[in-house]
Amino acid sequence: MKQTVSFIEDNKFLLLMLIVVFLLAVVSYLGARWDAATVHSKELSFVTELKQSNRSTEELATSLQVELEALNQREYGVEFLHHLSLAFIISFITILAVEFHTRRQLRRDLDSHLEAVKMNVWEALGKRLLGSRIAVELEAIMKEDAAKEDSSYVITFKPPSDGVPDDRIVVLIENSYKLRNLTGVSGRTHRIFSSISNYEQIGPYPRFTSFRINEESQPIQNAVESDNFRTLSKVVSLPEDGEASIAVVVGMEIVYKTHDSESFVTAVPVEGLRVTVVNQVPGKVGPVTVDISSGIAEHPTDVSWVFNRAMLPGQGFSLNWREPDSQQMGPTGIKPSAKVL
Repeated sequence: MKQTVSFIEDNKFLLLMLIVVFLLAVVSYLGARWDAATVHSKELSFVTELKQSNRSTEELATSLQVELEALNQREYGVEFLHHLSLAFIISFITILAVEFHTRRQLRRDLDSHLEAVKMNVWEALGKRLLGSRIAVELEAIMKEDAAKEDSSYVITFKPPSDGVPDDRIVVLIENSYKLRNLTGVSGRTHRIFSSISNYEQIGPYPRFTSFRINEESQPIQNAVESDNFRTLSKVVSLPEDGEASIAVVVGMEIVYKTHDSESFVTAVPVEGLRVTVVNQVPGKVGPVTVDISSGIAEHPTDVSWVFNRAMLPGQGFSLNWREPDSQQMGPTGIKPSAKVL
């Protein structure tokens, strides 16, 4: 719908001209048909009059000559309107073909020129000031098609179950975010990708527990790669509107030690991050800290960390925990004064 409105706005004068030419062609054609029908009607009427006339041969010849000259003049008008309608139709087709082709070619040349200008500016400033290797990395980031916004991690430390040893804990990790299109171009796709690494195989763990797109549950068995069941992957179409987004939720359960750590690294840019820790085993897990690789996170509550800046591909955060310390542990089992680096 927006493309149609934009097309009309960009080509208002051209469309108006095409409509006028088309209407003139229709009017000319209908006028030619009307005049031709009138001439034919007069011819039939004159023939009937001749058959029923009692005038002399000389009078009929004179009358016939006068009438033929009048009809001949009307035929000129019919032919003129007929050729005029053909001219308008040819003009319509020519304008439609030439103008749109020219505009498309001009737009393509302009896009190519702008791309060349951007590359020249990047060559002159980016690579010269930053160095070629840093510039190459930044260029790859700038070419990303999608970004995550309002990314949230809810990490729950759960009691061991299903044959998990007492010196281990089950950690439920639920990551939710909104995926938006950075290109503004329709038809772009993005591969949702999540993998489980640094795991210990115990019973049914590790495993993916949930996968939703726009609140609709997705079959996990269809999204998990056949050759690697620790990797979840699915291609989705990005919305054309940069303000629209796709809501994604991925959940997994992994077994860890009571004194352990885990790192979370993003593959695409992230705008805003919130980490919430729920400790259901305060007797096994004590102080928990979150370290952001690209800055310092706010720590509004004992169980949450907020990072309002952006994260680039390759950046992320790490979660660290250890056994409880009765002298430092708060009522939730999470160290309230944990320092975030």
